[in-house]
Amino acid sequence: MSTFILKPLRKDGKHLVIIDFDSKNTALRLHVKRFPAWFDWGGKYWYTYYAPGTVNRLYHYLKPIGYVDYGAYKKIHEEDIDLARTLNLGKIKRITIKREVPDCHREDFGHFKDYLRAKRFSKSTIKVYESMMVIFLSYFEEHTLNLITNEEINKFVSEEFVANNYSSSSIRQLVGAIKKFYLKRLNIALDLDKLETPRKDFKLPKVLSKEEVASVIIQIKNLKHRMAVALQYGCGLRVGELLQLKVSDFDFNRHTLIVKQGKGRKDRRIPISEGISNLIGQYIAAYSPQDYFIEGQNGKAYSQSSINHILQRAGEDAGIKERVHSHMLRHSYATHLLEQGTDLRYVQELLGHKSSKTTEIYTHVSMRMLGNIKSPFDSLNLP
Repeated sequence: MSTFILKPLRKDGKHLVIIDFDSKNTALRLHVKRFPAWFDWGGKYWYTYYAPGTVNRLYHYLKPIGYVDYGAYKKIHEEDIDLARTLNLGKIKRITIKREVPDCHREDFGHFKDYLRAKRFSKSTIKVYESMMVIFLSYFEEHTLNLITNEEINKFVSEEFVANNYSSSSIRQLVGAIKKFYLKRLNIALDLDKLETPRKDFKLPKVLSKEEVASVIIQIKNLKHRMAVALQYGCGLRVGELLQLKVSDFDFNRHTLIVKQGKGRKDRRIPISEGISNLIGQYIAAYSPQDYFIEGQNGKAYSQSSINHILQRAGEDAGIKERVHSHMLRHSYATHLLEQGTDLRYVQELLGHKSSKTTEIYTHVSMRMLGNIKSPFDSLNLP
């Protein structure tokens, strides 16, 4: 199979897409030329002019005859101000290739979507699985699905995900989606255990100190925004749980709230501190929420991106170098509970973790526990 590598290049104030391939192959050269593309005799490369959608069109044009590596375009981020000015595009975002489910696989894909909804997977899980399967099915456009081998699937993972620097967690999600698709939709004897999955990265959660959390909250002047951030930290909520909270989920007499159908479709009850209760009273008096506790426009749920934007801005104003995001508040809540001496089993229950192993990761960042460890260096008999 032929390989085409797409790369960005600026020349004479114009943005070009370089097409790197075996140009000695006459058939390939003629195919690229008909895109249309041109040969630069000085630089000795084939190119086409960039415009919004060019990379996507070029990908689909070349894909039937070879593997297309557009990984260089995944490295273009918003901070590339100079490139953005050259292209006159304002802020530039990562360029992605739009995929579509081929007609020959559309029925199987439809049934798979129905299965995910019938099993009541969360919206975020359904969205991830569907997007992964769109990439998978478009790659195997000309294949009969029940004849695809493990070797072909591993090759797909390598070419489409590993080569384009997807994270190991994304690749594991992809393999999980493929497994569910084959088992639940096609019901065929595929040896799924032989599918290669990368090792899961072990990364410590990013945690704010209590002083940093206080500093972030102080920077937030809007009462609704402050209420959202304080409640997420004060109760250790996932951002999705925060935004789905209803006024009816609060039991003000018992100073608790109920998280309904959290991750894993589990309900759990969380205590509300006195400080949070006082802030809730101020918030309700000012906003009188009717359905969602943190209301967005027209009484709908508030936007997750807005919460992260608020936190990022507050973190910058507080002088915190690390980018502050909503899940960092949940990490901080769990770590601070352990540092206060709260039993790990209670922390597990409050966070809604299925396994205590998930909660134990916070013991790795608890300063109280780390502070109790004495280095053997101090026991050396040194002058």
